[in-house]
Amino acid sequence: MRRRLLSLICAVMLIVSCCPLSVKADNDDAAFREALKAFLGSTPDDFAVYKWSTVISTMKADGLSVNAIAGACGCWRYESGNDVYAVEGYTRIKTTNGVLYANFSPGNTYDYGVNVYPPFSASYDKDGNRAGAGGNGLGLAQWTWGREDTLTSFAEKLPANRYVTVSHNEFREQTPRWEGSSPSNAKPYWVYKTHKIPDLPGQIEFMLFELHGTYQSYYKIIDKLQAATSPLEACKVFFTFYEGGGDNYAKDGFKKRAAAAENAVAAINACTGQSGSQPTVTNQSTGEQVGAWGSDEGYQQLGSNMVSAGYWSESQLSTYCKLTETNLEEVLLSIANRSNLGQKDLEGLTDWERNHDGNLKENGYIATLRWIVQLVGIAMTLWAVFIYLAFWFDHINSFVYMDMLHIVTIGQLHICPPGEKPTFSLGKKVKTKTVSHFQIVCICMTAMLFGAMLISGVFYNVVNKLVHQILSFIH
Repeated sequence: MRRRLLSLICAVMLIVSCCPLSVKADNDDAAFREALKAFLGSTPDDFAVYKWSTVISTMKADGLSVNAIAGACGCWRYESGNDVYAVEGYTRIKTTNGVLYANFSPGNTYDYGVNVYPPFSASYDKDGNRAGAGGNGLGLAQWTWGREDTLTSFAEKLPANRYVTVSHNEFREQTPRWEGSSPSNAKPYWVYKTHKIPDLPGQIEFMLFELHGTYQSYYKIIDKLQAATSPLEACKVFFTFYEGGGDNYAKDGFKKRAAAAENAVAAINACTGQSGSQPTVTNQSTGEQVGAWGSDEGYQQLGSNMVSAGYWSESQLSTYCKLTETNLEEVLLSIANRSNLGQKDLEGLTDWERNHDGNLKENGYIATLRWIVQLVGIAMTLWAVFIYLAFWFDHINSFVYMDMLHIVTIGQLHICPPGEKPTFSLGKKVKTKTVSHFQIVCICMTAMLFGAMLISGVFYNVVNKLVHQILSFIH
């Protein structure tokens, strides 16, 4: 009976004691979504938010300026749209197993068929007649004209679950343009090729390696981007040197890129880290729902590879890790699925939900009690201050009789008259308790110290340790 009573007392002490209140991080990306709306020209879905917040966050960690990032994003805005695994010209064409590239997922192989050609998209159609441009561009930046082969070589160095394999007809010229040929005299032909497109972190890593490596060596592109004084100037640098679009800035394609670059600035400034959610697909081997655009492993590998290559410092890696922290609650809830659970698992999940709801209610009561205790601590601290002020008011007041100390202490204390000994003592009961200046200082300091312990949570830690020691002794 004594043990039960002692345990009950300890439990009550824990509940009524205070502790520091936890602060939940606010991952509100409303400002970024609103700015992204102006950049994209439409209300972004969670997939668009995820893609652009990831790209911008990584480029921020890379140390690129707002203008440089805006120039790159303005160009990409009109390259791949919102599809990470885009294959130029095949937007509405399904693979032989009926999949659009918007629904591709890493680790899988897709085939468009040897007799399928991208309509209205190749510089020449299958019969050699002039049409549009394309059939070659792959991925986020629509890497083309030989760079899709470099992208494939890069992807082959990644684990097999980090890229898609796609076979399709690709336009070629007998003599490439960069070797002196032109569309008017080049002999067109088609080749059926197989390429590999990395996941989102893989493509971002490929882009950064190109910028810091080949394109910095040949064109000093990083220096030019960082020196750009406006989004327009950065867009010209990126368009000319990275996309290979030349210097004809009067054409409509560049004007759209430049306008997008200007609109990207607000989104870049508003982006505080990775947010939104990526599409989810079913892993064919495990049956689990996984992210279609990238895994935590991919983002970790990106950071470590940039450091290993000497392109990032440890501080840049730290910034990158912070900006690409994933909201696990949001991700897990987005892929939650009861359909694959058995009866036993469903019952366990239901029990967990009930316990979770009960804990939320209980925590709500305890949090209320803790707030009350903190208010008591604040009141006690203020009371001690007023007691000390009342003592000095009585000490210097010689005009009007008013025992302010007696009033503030609710009839308990009086100021000690000059030349007399104070009668206040913790061990004695006297009718009139008078206090000296030293005693009132001790009383006020004690009250303020206890109030501060209640407010800061120190009192809770002391009580918590005491209760645990008592419980360990009982058991």
